[in-house]
Amino acid sequence: MADVNDTNSTRAKFEREQGLLADADIDEDDRRAIREFVTHRRQMEDKSLNTLISDIGNLRRAAERAETPLLEMDIGDARAFVGLLAAPKKSGGYGLDPDGSGMFGYKRVLRVFFQWLDEEPHYGEYGFGERISLPDRNTKEETISKDDLLSEDEIERLKRACMNNRDPVLIDFLADVGARVSLATSLRVGDIDGLDTPRPTFSPNTDALSLKGVRDVSYPILYSRAELREWVNRNHPDHTGPNGRAHDEAPLFPVVEHYDPDDREMMAAHTSTVRKSMKRAADRAGLDVERVHPHHFRHVFMTRISDSELNDRDIEHMSMLVDDRMRMRDRYDHTGDAERNDSIFQNHGFVDPTEDDESGDAPEIVACSNCRAEVKSTAYHCPRCGFPLREEIQNAIDDARAEMRETTVEADERAEREAAADAATVIENDERVAEEFAIEDGHLDE
Repeated sequence: MADVNDTNSTRAKFEREQGLLADADIDEDDRRAIREFVTHRRQMEDKSLNTLISDIGNLRRAAERAETPLLEMDIGDARAFVGLLAAPKKSGGYGLDPDGSGMFGYKRVLRVFFQWLDEEPHYGEYGFGERISLPDRNTKEETISKDDLLSEDEIERLKRACMNNRDPVLIDFLADVGARVSLATSLRVGDIDGLDTPRPTFSPNTDALSLKGVRDVSYPILYSRAELREWVNRNHPDHTGPNGRAHDEAPLFPVVEHYDPDDREMMAAHTSTVRKSMKRAADRAGLDVERVHPHHFRHVFMTRISDSELNDRDIEHMSMLVDDRMRMRDRYDHTGDAERNDSIFQNHGFVDPTEDDESGDAPEIVACSNCRAEVKSTAYHCPRCGFPLREEIQNAIDDARAEMRETTVEADERAEREAAADAATVIENDERVAEEFAIEDGHLDE
């Protein structure tokens, strides 16, 4: 469990980095300068705690590993240190990929640190900071292709493999709105608005730490509305709100065991718990465990909206990428040039949609054929009544029910016939139990 305003333990991580800096075996002038730099970044530049954690850690390690104290460096010393970082471990280096994220972190903070030193009146001249160029983060090894993304069917399989009612809703929500897991787990029930209307929205928890500059405005909820509605109104562990629904101050995604409504602010699911739960579900679903992590669903989300007919302003709003952060859109957009060209031709009426156009796999909101509740078209079950929405599941359940009815008539032993009759009554009236029986009896794969 975690504080709903800090589900990633960001404050504790920041304090830990400060402690490591205090205990580090580095030059005292370097230690003092790093502290002043971090104070400036926090107070004057309003940097997030996550950024400051990275700054302190990389500068501390640089001061520990470099042969020359940071404040005594010139461009030659900086170049030598970068070379040491990239040198193979067998030759005394640290083996960092020159284009990898580790090298990027070092060079980014050294560049900013030396620029800050150069502008401070009580330090010397460090104009060489601008000459530290940053590696391209969009290297081939770090690029995710569209083929790497979970398909809509794989997402549904992952949801089915979850062991509690919370995780399928969270997975749907992450893929639907593109939120980072730290933002999603910091939401409270009251941050969701209009869930029982056609226009549900959510607003960030403004008390939460490290939301990476997300604006305090409302954002639309599209395909996860049905799952969210049933979660908040029926399945959420907090029932202290109006009509037995979850209280507005309750975490939207809380712990599922030992929930205490009297201490609801501390009942949020920790981000590490979410990651572990997803890995376990992926393993049970037979998916590549390495592919499944919360941030993967931001890529799924960006590809969904990039494949849609939304304009750039709508995409900017939904993605929560503002101003200069919009340049990051390419990291998440996995639509190829050919797909973009086809979309342009189709939207302008020059060509008709092709039969193999994959846009037909995109989810949409439809009505459950049993209870008429809203449900995502790719779902396996209606989140309200549990009715199986896929034909292969319905057929398997019908086969299982027919087999059970036959057993009630043909079994030799009376006790066996009575047990079969009792089971037949249950599976005739409970779709979930019927599906479990169909799986157990071999009519349906898990």
